[in-house]
Amino acid sequence: MIKYAVMASGGGSDFQSAVDAQKAGQIPNGEIVALITNNPHAGAIERANKEGISAFYVAPKGSQEETDKLILKILKDYSGAEFVFLAGYLKKISPAILEQLPVYNIHPALDLKRFGGKGMHGLNVHQAVIDAGEKYSGATIHQVDEIYDHGEILMQTPNVPVLAGDTAETLQRRVLAAEHKLIPQFLDRLTQKMQEERNKAKATNFYGASGVDAVKKDVHAAIKQTDSGLYPGAFCKIKQDFDQEDWVRITHSDGVGTKLSTPYIMYRETGDPSAFRYSSFDSSAMNIDDMMCVGVTNNIAGTNSIDRESHLVKGDALTEMIGGYDDFCTMLQQHGVNIQMDSGESADVGDLVRTATMNSSWFARMPKDKLITFDKVNPGNVIIGLSSAGKATYENAENSGIRSNGLTAARRLLLHPYYQEKYPEIISPHAEKKYQGKFMLDDKLPGSDMTVAQALTSPTRTYLPIVKYILDNHPGIINGMVHCSGGGLSKSINFGKKLRYVKEDLFPIPPIFENIYETGEMDRQEMFKSFNNGHGLEIYADQQNANTIITIAKLFGVDAKIIGHIERSRDDKNHVTVKHENKEYLYTK
Repeated sequence: MIKYAVMASGGGSDFQSAVDAQKAGQIPNGEIVALITNNPHAGAIERANKEGISAFYVAPKGSQEETDKLILKILKDYSGAEFVFLAGYLKKISPAILEQLPVYNIHPALDLKRFGGKGMHGLNVHQAVIDAGEKYSGATIHQVDEIYDHGEILMQTPNVPVLAGDTAETLQRRVLAAEHKLIPQFLDRLTQKMQEERNKAKATNFYGASGVDAVKKDVHAAIKQTDSGLYPGAFCKIKQDFDQEDWVRITHSDGVGTKLSTPYIMYRETGDPSAFRYSSFDSSAMNIDDMMCVGVTNNIAGTNSIDRESHLVKGDALTEMIGGYDDFCTMLQQHGVNIQMDSGESADVGDLVRTATMNSSWFARMPKDKLITFDKVNPGNVIIGLSSAGKATYENAENSGIRSNGLTAARRLLLHPYYQEKYPEIISPHAEKKYQGKFMLDDKLPGSDMTVAQALTSPTRTYLPIVKYILDNHPGIINGMVHCSGGGLSKSINFGKKLRYVKEDLFPIPPIFENIYETGEMDRQEMFKSFNNGHGLEIYADQQNANTIITIAKLFGVDAKIIGHIERSRDDKNHVTVKHENKEYLYTK
């Protein structure tokens, strides 16, 4: 929460507009912590006392230096204010204060040069506007510097007409009404920006200290100059088909990442290679569901590669990995998906790989008129979340919801150091964060019927059977989709233009994520950026189509509901707001 103080000399109606907006939840990231006035009879004092806000009268006596010291003591030592807002404060702010805190002022005119400066306050301003024959007036919020009404203009009200027969008093009333609307908007925007900057600065970033970047900044920088395809705003790259002008091709590559480490530990502990089988599901679903987000639901071909240290990961494990790809394809074929794993490559590269890696690439062609390119995602759309946990009708067992992102942090935080000590090859020698959990693999995960091993190795759920059914039977009702993989709940920030994704009604957070959070090493800000936290797919649709999508998902045993909505961004950037337990977590692209 961003703390700020208000300084006022008069009745305090501008101050009251900020208080009322704060109480109404319109400034969710801000808190007024003090009122300072230079007028012992200011009506603002009574307003502050009524609202339980500390009010301070600083008498204009003594030297300026003494006054400044007292004001700064109130602002910094007593209230902890991070900025000051002037709401009709009729005294110049000294450089000593401006050097310590940002100060903002609202002035009752649009042209600060002509209707600002010393003595231009209250009715004096409005009379000057009338005398100058202006057709419009209004109010301006600006940064305060050492010159009266001079700093950078930050926001202004819409034009307030100057009417025939206006007096200074009648014009003042209309401008004041506009001020009362502008002040909450400015304070909301400012405190949101400050909160976002604070969150970035204070994020514990356990994931990053483990040697992994959840949002892949280096990767995005590396591919910035590459061809972004026919539809740069789409969820994955789409290229022109070689033969048909009205068709496209989609090729996608991804893998299991470090999720393979837990099956490896299980294999070394028990000698049973079967845990590797579902790793093929992870490698496949991470590709297939990304492609699904642009409309690919059929006629898909794949190839895979497995690199291993063959002295540690032997032939029996390799058999399970390869067989798992066939199992994944068979499962989807039973739901009408024409999908084949065509080929693969395995390499014994112990000089390069400490245990094993699994990656796959998949290819599809489709007509352009079937594509989902995110161009239909607009403010007013609802956000439908599809649960990542539970048991879908096409799954063989309960799913923890973990999927294939954030596993580096999850293992380090949950698993006992015993495993790292016994198998040093499972961790990068350069990682700052080590295994520090309290659980053994066979321990029950608190809040769950699963063991820790089962929860960490639950296969990444594919939503393809559900989405294929929707698109086959209700074409056009999905405006866009985001697969909540790297970036977690903040991933949608990368798609669309000038959108604010508000996620305000999440599913109950599954036990696997709550146990990670309860270690105290990752705050909610980082948790929401690193993990899906309960829903692995977001579908954006018009409100009237939401029930159809939700009903179909539930037919497949996957819980679904409206988790939020999309608004127009107040600036040129995309934003994500996640609301959880009466707190807001903000992300900006």
